[in-house]
Amino acid sequence: MKNKIQNIFRYLLSETTKKRSEKIILSIAIASFVIHLLLILLVQLKLIHLESSLFESPIAAIYTPFSFILLYEVYLGHLLFTKIHNYLYWQTI
Repeated sequence: MKNKIQNIFRYLLSETTKKRSEKIILSIAIASFVIHLLLILLVQLKLIHLESSLFESPIAAIYTPFSFILLYEVYLGHLLFTKIHNYLYWQTI
């Protein structure tokens, strides 16, 4: 059981996973920005009706990708913390 957990952590914290997740998050951020802009356009053209201030101004769409980027930064922070922890742990053995 312990080996399985270690393998999962090794996989999730590997450089390959980091690069793959970076591409995925960037794609999601760009797509969400474009989708948000399209929804704003549809609301302004009165093709759809959404009761939210998030769809009134294109400036609101700027915040959308940063939500996903913030999630990625949390992942990077955890990755950095884990690497520092492992480094310090192996220094004491």
